[in-house]
Amino acid sequence: MNNKLLLIGGYPKGYEEPFHTKTPSGKILRGILKKNKIEAVLFDLWCNEKEENREKLSSKIKLKLLEYHKKGFILVALGRKVQRVLNNYSLPCNYLPHPASRNKNLVLDLEKGLRELNGKL
Repeated sequence: MNNKLLLIGGYPKGYEEPFHTKTPSGKILRGILKKNKIEAVLFDLWCNEKEENREKLSSKIKLKLLEYHKKGFILVALGRKVQRVLNNYSLPCNYLPHPASRNKNLVLDLEKGLRELNGKL
């Protein structure tokens, strides 16, 4: 059985959806998901760079994350900044490297981690 994954990023980089296919991180992440037949919900914590730089979560976003968690989703922080913010708000999450990492080994770690979390019971 596959787990329900909520992949959490920062902000949509000028597009309306998280990890848009026109961004490097979107191309990489969506490619990994497609290649490994992993279904996931993509989610951003903030609307823009200014909000991201403050590293604060709105109560609305925190409630949405808690709702996903209660529904059995595994929350996955993509990148250290997202992980730090979720930890600061006591939100349970797993860390995986951000898909736009310049270190190709970290991208491989991301793919391996997603495969493991997808099959984790």
